[in-house]
Amino acid sequence: MRLTFLYHSQNCRGIVAGLAKQVGQDTTIVKDTEFLPPGEQVVVRWNSKRVTTQYHEVNTRAAVVQVDNKALTRQVLGPLAPRTVTRREELFYPCIIRPKHHFGGNNFFVCRTRQEMTKIGHRIGKGWYASEIIDKTNEYRVFVLQNRVVAVTQKFAPTADEGGQLLMWNFAQGGTADHVVREEWPIQVCVAALQGAAKLGLDFAAMDVGCTANGVYIFEGNTAPGVSKSFTVKRLAKAFDWLRNNPPQRFIPPTGRPTWKTLIHPALLR
Repeated sequence: MRLTFLYHSQNCRGIVAGLAKQVGQDTTIVKDTEFLPPGEQVVVRWNSKRVTTQYHEVNTRAAVVQVDNKALTRQVLGPLAPRTVTRREELFYPCIIRPKHHFGGNNFFVCRTRQEMTKIGHRIGKGWYASEIIDKTNEYRVFVLQNRVVAVTQKFAPTADEGGQLLMWNFAQGGTADHVVREEWPIQVCVAALQGAAKLGLDFAAMDVGCTANGVYIFEGNTAPGVSKSFTVKRLAKAFDWLRNNPPQRFIPPTGRPTWKTLIHPALLR
């Protein structure tokens, strides 16, 4: 069965092209403004909101639209995410203010007073959300497909604010990451990532999860993640290739005490 990566922006082209090359034959990439050939195939939405029918889809259009709204994502995640509000009368300080639609580390504001919020509000406009500042000890990106873990990377922050807190862990702002071998996967983080993806209705996502002294929090789910580490690319390619002979389906969440063996995607056990 053919595998097609349906991508949204030109920035995504290089990523999906690299994945398609790694997967191999019968794999194509199509921009969501281009012609999508008919016929039985698995279509992986890479942040594409294009309306499609009669395909085996990885991520529905509705799920991609929902996750693109970061404020709504936090509301759907509920207690799995940091405390988040969207109305001025609910504001608390200090907090982080961001527009509901954002990418990378852009439009990230730390707000400590009502006066600062007034200034930030003029810059950010309508449609913002505010969340509590999480004192993270570690942050991970967990790549999940069909309620199973494909790969885990640990993120490292580039900068701290004037109070010494590490706030910006984003790759776009200079953050770095390193692959975590499966025997050392942080199980609590992996379980949270799978729970969050399921709540958001995502078949595939890169879930950003932070660790604190009191537990873990999900910050967001990405349906068009940057993928640069060759180790991660190879594992994603194996998992997507598996879909050719195993059309997308919802796996039953593992029961009992989870381990990397019960959480890992079946394509990576071969």
